[in-house]
Amino acid sequence: TAAIMFGGYTAAPLVPGITNTESWDGTSWTIVNAMNTGKNESTGFGVQTAALSATGQAAGTYLTNVESWDGTSWTEVAEVNTAVADAGQAGLSTSGIKFGGANGGGVTGATEFYNGTTWTELSDLATGRSIGASSGTSDSALFAGGYTTGSVATVEEWTAPDVVINTLTTS
Repeated sequence: TAAIMFGGYTAAPLVPGITNTESWDGTSWTIVNAMNTGKNESTGFGVQTAALSATGQAAGTYLTNVESWDGTSWTEVAEVNTAVADAGQAGLSTSGIKFGGANGGGVTGATEFYNGTTWTELSDLATGRSIGASSGTSDSALFAGGYTTGSVATVEEWTAPDVVINTLTTS
């Protein structure tokens, strides 16, 4: 009953890296405020009223750009470390994970976590690839299939490392 779509290509003549944003209310699509940076093949996180658009490309340039959607407008936020397009993703706009993707040098296994403020490099995929199917949360995700130099059927599972909190008492 609610969705948002953004970026992409236009029909012929092909124009890559558009800024269009549209919102679905369960009945119809409505054009809403455009993205700041036009891009296609980006990674999307979140829901209709709180989303992220991360990475992608525009006219053959791979991007580290990340924008946050608050239900009304887009705001530039912290960039990812590795510029890619067609990456996998899981999570929300305040806690997400981006993995894999393609760039000018081929494919990568780069995995990065977003905590709502910054991106942190994590353990990479065992098999770098792009254009796979992804699902899950920032704590537990899957990346299935994809493309390296050909199609692959590999499935990898991401599980967030356990965090141990210790209390230090000094006197």
